[in-house]
Amino acid sequence: MFKSQELKFLNNRGYLKQCTHSDQLDELFLKKKITFYIGFDCTAKSLHVGHLIPIMIARNLVKFGHKAIIILGTTTAKIGDPSGKNEQRKILSHEDIEENFQSISTIIQKFVTSDDSENQPIFLKNDWLEGINLVEFLRTYGVHFSVNRMVNMETFAERLQNQKPLSFLEFSYSLFQAYDFLHLYEKHNCQLQIGGSDQWGNIISGIDLVQKIHHGDFVCGTTTNLLLNASGEKMGKSVGGAIWLDEKMLHPNDYWQYFRNVDDKDILKFFHLLTDLSDDEIIEIKQKIDSDGSTLNDLKILLATKITEICHGFDEAKKIESNEKLKFTKNIHSDDLKNITPDFEIKFDEIVNLSILDLLKKITTDFSNSQLKTLISQNSIKINKTTISDSQFIFNADSLTQFNIQENILIVEIGKKKKIIVKLIS
Repeated sequence: MFKSQELKFLNNRGYLKQCTHSDQLDELFLKKKITFYIGFDCTAKSLHVGHLIPIMIARNLVKFGHKAIIILGTTTAKIGDPSGKNEQRKILSHEDIEENFQSISTIIQKFVTSDDSENQPIFLKNDWLEGINLVEFLRTYGVHFSVNRMVNMETFAERLQNQKPLSFLEFSYSLFQAYDFLHLYEKHNCQLQIGGSDQWGNIISGIDLVQKIHHGDFVCGTTTNLLLNASGEKMGKSVGGAIWLDEKMLHPNDYWQYFRNVDDKDILKFFHLLTDLSDDEIIEIKQKIDSDGSTLNDLKILLATKITEICHGFDEAKKIESNEKLKFTKNIHSDDLKNITPDFEIKFDEIVNLSILDLLKKITTDFSNSQLKTLISQNSIKINKTTISDSQFIFNADSLTQFNIQENILIVEIGKKKKIIVKLIS
């Protein structure tokens, strides 16, 4: 049983999977505030919800007063982490990596901040790797890595067993990430690395390197549980693609909707993992679920709003919540339509000659083309309560008149759970 408030909290909320020296880390948390780090390679413009668990751990440890270092791998992005991949990652240009760095750092700053101005997280590129002489690196550090052990790491072992290509470039990745930990220990006294479960081998390599170079000094690492849904599938993907944290790549409303529509079995777990609600508040939520299942719909709305608050801000989350509640009001009055915030705006001349399928694909990424056709054939698509049953339906000046349009608003219903507000503008 843990004694420190930090490990008690992280364990009770379901964040932790593995920890190299849990007892020593527990004692260390009791004695002082430490410096820890999480890292993400700059291989995309945005992170997605599958990255949220280590980010939320960092968010909470900063609240406990610990110092966070966020490594956004610009140099390691040029190599490509083979963990969890069956083939080599695409090699990115320097310009792409720099653009990704700026975008990802902006996203993480929303999640990981401190009320103490002197304890703000540090954002670093791992460009200290750029100036290293290869021969000197291998002579000084390469001698501490066992190839026998490395080929048994899960990522490499799977590639070799399945006879998939494994380049020396990828094989070297573990060395460079291990050196990152050594550099951060020497320059910032960083003693803890946090990563996803696929980073276990890389974390162990970093700990071993620090301890060999510094004669057993204490550093440790922990991995996080994957964010899985009730079916055991990785969260973060939908039919339309990843659930991105960047509002430029995924509209905040779609982000809110993703969590609004989670499986009933996932509600409590996601309150624990992805919100700032206290343990006592979540206990009250559990009691509501146990005593009255009819509250599940309201709890999903609360869940989606609380998760969206962290990523997109309180005002945006509440606006979406109010909008969604209004959409599902049985009788929306014209005054309500004046105040409603549309999800999309489309010009009148753009909707003319647009097919129903083109409109649906324009306003949602949640469904494939075949799924949309099926929904239309099942009379599950409505516009202003008028059913569209023909997938060849074309909007034009005449066909628009059947929808009794008020305040230039189209309320598009897709099945029973999704409503999208479209405003027609001149």
